[in-house]
Amino acid sequence: MKRFLLTSFCFLSLICPFFSHAYEYKLSLIGAESLVGDKSDIHWEVDGITSNGYIFGRRWEKNEYHTCFQGRIYIFNEKSGFTDIETPYFFQKCAMNNAGQLIGTKDNKLFIWSKTLGERSLDIDSAPNGPLVFNDLGQLIGDYKNTYNGKVWLYSSFIWDNGILTIVDSESEFAKQFEPLGYHVMGIRLMAINNRGELAGHISYGKYHEKQKKYVVTGNLAFFWNGEIHTLPLPLKEAHEIKKMAINNQSNVLIKTDHETYLWNLQDGLKLIPNFIGDAINDNNTIVGFIGDNGNLSDESDIPVTPAIWDNGKIIKIADLLGVEDCNNMAPSFSDAYAVEAISRITSINNKGQMVCKGLIWGNWYPCVLEPVKKH
Repeated sequence: MKRFLLTSFCFLSLICPFFSHAYEYKLSLIGAESLVGDKSDIHWEVDGITSNGYIFGRRWEKNEYHTCFQGRIYIFNEKSGFTDIETPYFFQKCAMNNAGQLIGTKDNKLFIWSKTLGERSLDIDSAPNGPLVFNDLGQLIGDYKNTYNGKVWLYSSFIWDNGILTIVDSESEFAKQFEPLGYHVMGIRLMAINNRGELAGHISYGKYHEKQKKYVVTGNLAFFWNGEIHTLPLPLKEAHEIKKMAINNQSNVLIKTDHETYLWNLQDGLKLIPNFIGDAINDNNTIVGFIGDNGNLSDESDIPVTPAIWDNGKIIKIADLLGVEDCNNMAPSFSDAYAVEAISRITSINNKGQMVCKGLIWGNWYPCVLEPVKKH
């Protein structure tokens, strides 16, 4: 079994027009000197990067008998290297804030981890594949219990605020805020929270059916909350059409549906971003994603896409930033130099413009970071 050691960062430089001409960009394989192992035995996912440069995600590796996988959440920092937190095989995306606190899943329940206090369970059941967002105030949102009534999914959510758990469902005080607007809430899903405690999500609402003697779902609505409910004029047939929502600290809301991406704020309203699927937004209103109409791909899909950013109304291909023709064909396959052959979609961007993705090397995907550096 062939094993290998990557001894240095892979490095590409480029001019970065959307930040400043005083900067160039580089692509690095994070922790290259630590990535040792059989190429077919490790699977990596990179979930995000904080504004102070901590990269976090998940990885799976086979045991010594190569019969099952051991899961780990990893945190990487350039100074301290990798920190691993062991978890079972099946676990969802993790979340981390700029205070150094991480939220993960173990035995189907959420836990919080920090370097100083270690790990402790939150005793909250974890709904798989749902949103999990953690802000710098110590506020966490996610799915609570989702039910299927035979026709549609009805969602409920939770807010965990520094130890205090609040269930947000159709009977909650939060849901009652929609009643003066004429909506009887039957399901509610919180999908985003920022460092100001503002929320975004969607509801399913209904009307009483005289023949059936019960409320039935008649529509779905996206919303933004900043102490008051603001409805978003998004054309929704089904609640599950919304794949992702994110709010930056400037109160701009990113909405990703099956096939389209929108940006909304109180001043400008709803704006469609054509021919672009967005996955994350920073406080500079730079959105990372990819070009095209494949928004129904899962976040962890390695199907080739054209990664790009949206900045100030312009779509810029990552390939152009890296000075290559195609991000899916960056270097010869299986090169002796272990060069990055392709990169996946960009999954996160922080306020310094650092972005994370995965790089393909010898048939396996590894976590990478793209970051601006000053010109010499």
